[in-house]
Amino acid sequence: MGSSATSRGAIKRNREGVAGYLKSVGKTEQETMAYKPGDFFIGVIDFFGILVPGAVLLYLQGKSLVQLVGLKLPDDQAAQWVAFAVGSYVLGNFLLWFGAPLDCLLRLYCPEHKDSLYNKVKDILSICR
Repeated sequence: MGSSATSRGAIKRNREGVAGYLKSVGKTEQETMAYKPGDFFIGVIDFFGILVPGAVLLYLQGKSLVQLVGLKLPDDQAAQWVAFAVGSYVLGNFLLWFGAPLDCLLRLYCPEHKDSLYNKVKDILSICR
């Protein structure tokens, strides 16, 4: 009986601690728990710049990457999809990190003043200002 009372007291103190923390940051418990799955947002950069390149690399070279890292694939299909999504995101971030410095080489290969499409779009956007 004593352990049950002790655990109830610990739970009460823990709740008071969480409520005290939420009050200190200006939020109520209802506001923090009002998260809906529809609030999850993936931006265009996240999708096309990170997830898609990572998914393509993982799809094409997945088995060799798994062997290289030394991981074992789960047997459950749902777990495999989760592993694919997480792996795509991680690999996509590495690809973006490696590819971002290559933008400087593009400026050497095709400078802005010689790029006709860039100049047309620039002219159109300057009209909108």
